[in-house]
Amino acid sequence: MGTRKIIIPERLKVNLFTDFAQGQSTIADGRTGTRNYQSFGFDLTSQFHFMRLSQQLEIGVRGIYKASEQQFIFQPLVIDIGF
Repeated sequence: MGTRKIIIPERLKVNLFTDFAQGQSTIADGRTGTRNYQSFGFDLTSQFHFMRLSQQLEIGVRGIYKASEQQFIFQPLVIDIGF
């Protein structure tokens, strides 16, 4: 049995995003500090049928770059299990 019969792809989607936030805190001696947070990334998802079942599934991966920490993060996504 080949993979064409196990996973039947329907659609591939890519979404781009960016976030910006600013935080402010007060230290015990009364001083305040401000910090900027920025991240951007992508969602890559695919809709498919598994083993010719009628329910459509949508899973993917999210890639995030946290600019303030100079760090890449990847997260699995389960968007929809069509029941």
